Amino acid sequence: MTLNMGPDTVPKRAAWAAIEGSLAMGQVTGWENGECDVEVYATESGDSVLRESLKLASVEELGVVLRRALNACE
Repeated sequence: MTLNMGPDTVPKRAAWAAIEGSLAMGQVTGWENGECDVEVYATESGDSVLRESLKLASVEELGVVLRRALNACE
């Protein structure tokens, strides 16, 4: 998993985690207002494994989302 931060010069700053596993890869993107998109796809077929948009209220909720995405990419 690699973590990236968007520039602080944009009005709606984002950070994202890119995840690569043996069978799937995906990305969790979070914005400073709590919005979060999760996308995980099977590596071989490109089929969607996990895809959702959420509104997070805490860092703990972000941790849960990251763990779900990591588990989906195993």
